[in-house]
Amino acid sequence: MRILLATDGSYFSNRGVDEALALLPLKQAQVTVLAVRALPEELATAGMPADGMEDLDAACHEAIAYATRHFAAAGVSASVLERTGDPATEVLAVARELQPHVIVLGSHGRGSMSQALMGSVAAAVTREWGGTVLIAGDRVEAVPGSEPALGTSALGR
Repeated sequence: MRILLATDGSYFSNRGVDEALALLPLKQAQVTVLAVRALPEELATAGMPADGMEDLDAACHEAIAYATRHFAAAGVSASVLERTGDPATEVLAVARELQPHVIVLGSHGRGSMSQALMGSVAAAVTREWGGTVLIAGDRVEAVPGSEPALGTSALGR
């Protein structure tokens, strides 16, 4: 099984690490940890100072370290990719390249109105990806229209 775990180091992304670990016998899985940094112009749009890129680099490396440390503790080696750009676009580009059986990512739990106004990485990936997407947040659930991952109790199936 190929698993693509997209992380930004947030609580919700770290929940994605936990859920990925619960999927299947991961010692047989190929896990890729992907961390995406926003572009400087996206930082400016979000009202972040230009020197915020250094903070994002540190957060990116911390996110990767958290994920790889937890996978290693479970006896799973994970490859690592770092990208810069729009997170949804980069997750989808890597997914098209790697063709994972499941994409695991966290969601900040924004409601439908907020998603409609601001968009969401989880919503965009789910909308565009034709396969299984596991979204971890305060509650983990399969996304409507997404195929359930095989044998995962995390999806409530």
